[in-house]
Amino acid sequence: SLEDHCFCGARSVIGGGASVGSQTFIGINCVVYDETKVGSQCILGACGAIKRNVADRTIVKPQASYMESKSYPEDVIESKLMYKCIIR
Repeated sequence: SLEDHCFCGARSVIGGGASVGSQTFIGINCVVYDETKVGSQCILGACGAIKRNVADRTIVKPQASYMESKSYPEDVIESKLMYKCIIR
């Protein structure tokens, strides 16, 4: 299930039973496997394979040989989300 204000990039796949929290960005060609829980305000990098649960306000980015995952305070995540950058 997807909560409010999520962005799913092109060719991204979300498996059955997976849940994605609000204001989460899922990069292009990213795969979220079955029964995985992704918290709110997360950023999942392009071409990532999410097989484990992800805590709130976490950035997950794939590297050449491994996946890197770090949790950040709320103000850091909000500064990286697109809705803060778009001013009309």
